[in-house]
Amino acid sequence: MVLFLAAYPKKENLKDGMIQRIASVDRCFSDVPRVYLSFSTIRAFKRFHKKEGDLIDIYRCHVIFDFFFIISLISKSTKIYIHSLYNVIYSLFYLFFFDKKYIFDAHGVVPEELEMEGRKFSSMIYTKCESFIFSRKKLTVICVTDAMINHFKAKYIHTNAKFVRYSIFPENLYNEQGDQDISNVQNTDKLVNIVYSGNTQKWQNIELMLKIIAENLSYSNYNFLILTGEQSKMQSLVDRYIPSGHHIEVKSVEPEQLFHIYKKSHYGFVLRDDILVNNVACPTKLIEYLYYGITPIILSDNIGDFKKYGYESVQCFNIKGLKSKKSIKNNGIIKMLMSENDKVDLATL
Repeated sequence: MVLFLAAYPKKENLKDGMIQRIASVDRCFSDVPRVYLSFSTIRAFKRFHKKEGDLIDIYRCHVIFDFFFIISLISKSTKIYIHSLYNVIYSLFYLFFFDKKYIFDAHGVVPEELEMEGRKFSSMIYTKCESFIFSRKKLTVICVTDAMINHFKAKYIHTNAKFVRYSIFPENLYNEQGDQDISNVQNTDKLVNIVYSGNTQKWQNIELMLKIIAENLSYSNYNFLILTGEQSKMQSLVDRYIPSGHHIEVKSVEPEQLFHIYKKSHYGFVLRDDILVNNVACPTKLIEYLYYGITPIILSDNIGDFKKYGYESVQCFNIKGLKSKKSIKNNGIIKMLMSENDKVDLATL
């Protein structure tokens, strides 16, 4: 039995990037008995249990009052798969006593993310958690990019960990695989469709994006569309930065509906700063853009491994005169990465 320290992915939470990663990994264990364990604190005393098919048990346990049950789950497991450092904090005490085979799916560089947000105490706590994980003798670390692997190798030079790159792909891409041939897309329409998909977090640089949109409203063939789960908050920002008389559509769609929009889109905003958190990342949004032949509109091109692969992009301060065309090269990069993923058997690590 494989014990996953993570919440089980459900349709209601599949918009979340971490949950999409968990769902993607779960496909690799489809014929393996597995338990998903998440933790509750003082407000929830009753243990939650649900079966999902014949092979999956989902538990939410109280971190203290279910002590012996948690110990029994860990004892029965053949390996422990940890999704993100965020799922270590409550389990750290339990893991300390077990010399198990651990798979740590990093997702991101959590201590550095927290420090960037000004949460120095939290960053210090998670640094301790991360150091504990990298001290394990039987450890495999799954990273989304080679850049992330290099970061951890430099940070923990004495670790015995084995590193594996496994890129993140949303479920909708697997469902669409084989159905998306960019080379057959004909550019018969002069309308240039420019999309943004995401929420209003500070690191998304939404205000900069809206300023750039406002500066390019004179191009009558530019069609801007904003897809977000925070419609009201995003709409208020749009109303603040976009002059009256210009309509920018803001809407929310389900993950399975995205591909209909992406198939018609030519460019997409990904305005990430040139900092470590972004330099090692593999944003779900960027993966989707490239797969559908969308050319990213970027602030920095140093995102994950994509600069190394030579992806096509447009600098955000120069989006004048864009053509309505798809990028065959960007689509090819993602198909290459998907092929590389297929060579990795996570269930046997």
